[in-house]
Amino acid sequence: MATKAIARFRMRGLLGIALIAVGISLAFVFQKSSDWPAHVKTIALAAAYCTGIGGVPLMESYVKQLEFSEMKASLKAVGSLLGMMLLLNL
Repeated sequence: MATKAIARFRMRGLLGIALIAVGISLAFVFQKSSDWPAHVKTIALAAAYCTGIGGVPLMESYVKQLEFSEMKASLKAVGSLLGMMLLLNL
C-alpha cells in the first residue's frame, strides 16, 4: 500500500513539473513578437498562465506528501488567483 501512495505522489510531482514547464514554454513562445494574431496570443498566454499555476498544487502535493483533502488552503489560494486573473483579463 505504501508503494501505491509513493507512486501516486511521484506521478503528481512529474505531472506538476510538466504542467509548469509547458506553461513557462508557452509564455516565452507567445510573449515574443510573432506572426500570430492578437486574439490567439491572448488565449495562448491565458492558457500558459493557467497551466503553469495549475501545476503548482500538484508539485506541492508531491513535495509535502499531502493529499488534496489536506491542502484546502493552498487549493483555495490557487483557485482565487486564477479567478482574479480571469476577472482582470490577465
